Amino acid sequence: MKNLKKSVFNLRLILVLVSLIILASLVYALNFNDLIQSDFNNGIYNNTQYNSIGVILSGNNLTGTYTSRVFDAGSLALWNNMSTSSNIPFVDYLFAVDTVSDIWKSTNQSSSWLKVNDDYNNGNANGATDMTKNSSGALFILDTQDLWKSLDYGVTWTLANDDVNGAGDSNSGLVVEIDSNNYIYIIDGSEDVLKSTNQGASFTKVNSADLTEVMVQLKVWL
Repeated sequence: MKNLKKSVFNLRLILVLVSLIILASLVYALNFNDLIQSDFNNGIYNNTQYNSIGVILSGNNLTGTYTSRVFDAGSLALWNNMSTSSNIPFVDYLFAVDTVSDIWKSTNQSSSWLKVNDDYNNGNANGATDMTKNSSGALFILDTQDLWKSLDYGVTWTLANDDVNGAGDSNSGLVVEIDSNNYIYIIDGSEDVLKSTNQGASFTKVNSADLTEVMVQLKVWL
């Protein structure tokens, strides 16, 4: 009888030890962390890099992704709950166009500037007179009678309109602005106010008489 009790006790002890080992394995399997660069280097960088604090966009890239390595629990696992935390960084960008058609960007309140495009109008004459953006971040440059548009923060440009004031009017545009509806307004050298409701594809004259001081005030009003 004593031997039987001893065998039962040993069996219970073995079962307890096995249970503890399985439980420890489960706990271990549920704790995966990427904390240092060597951990993150097991994933896939796409226009991103690790900077000792976290994964950031690399170089001058405006978009990018990072794909984490796959963590293998070693067996089937049941996920009852999963939560994440993240934040979207906010950066103020300043953009400028110079007299030789270069586009510049600053992310530190103009302390330094980075050239993002060497010739936005593809070799056309240099004649930029004004620059603005809409609520979606699209940039527009008024260049004599042309309107150029960029959807990627100045990296590439397309000609949105090659004659904003139409045939028969050779006056260059002087001022361009965009209102809260993303309507584009241009004042040209003949004091006409031109309006576009389709991102610059076409313009219509909206004033019935020539302007005098409104060209200066338009920037304040919009």
